[in-house]
Amino acid sequence: MKYWREATRIRSIIFLADYYAGGNDGKEKAKHLSLTMTFFRTFLVPLALFFLAGQAAAFETAYWAWQRNESPNEGDLAQLSAQSVRTLYWHVGDLENANGSWRWKSRFRLPALPGFEVVPVLRLESRARAPFTSESMGSLGRLVSAAVGGSAKLQLDYDCPDRLLPDYAKALRAIHKIVPHLRLPSCARTGFTLFA
Repeated sequence: MKYWREATRIRSIIFLADYYAGGNDGKEKAKHLSLTMTFFRTFLVPLALFFLAGQAAAFETAYWAWQRNESPNEGDLAQLSAQSVRTLYWHVGDLENANGSWRWKSRFRLPALPGFEVVPVLRLESRARAPFTSESMGSLGRLVSAAVGGSAKLQLDYDCPDRLLPDYAKALRAIHKIVPHLRLPSCARTGFTLFA
């Protein structure tokens, strides 16, 4: 019996030395890994989920109104208020690049809604190979400036091909120089790939 205890003790010491020296005692390493994973699943994952849920609740709810000329009615506004909505993104029109110049394709009225921040949204459309040339930027800047009105924000919506991302970035910087007080959150959906 004494021999057995001594052998077990020696094996434990050898395992620890082997483990920290990078040895290959698979069973003990698997046991250690299993205990680590149990601790991780039991304590750390629920803790992380708790903090993520708290942050998710802090996000603001907003809505987009697309292609509408009429303002929301009292019932709509009451429902939005009940959902704690403070921001509405309102589609004010589509700008199309044709023959090296930007022009209105469609236009919608931006409503004034007390108690809500109404952010104008412009959709940019172009089939041109290079829609953001220095010649076309003058017309784009004038139209964007007119669409903004007194708003401090504008959202641009553009399906940007990957090859045009640098040009689009330059265009956003140019627009910001024309309307410096403007915050430009933008939606640039790029590179959609369909997998068969």
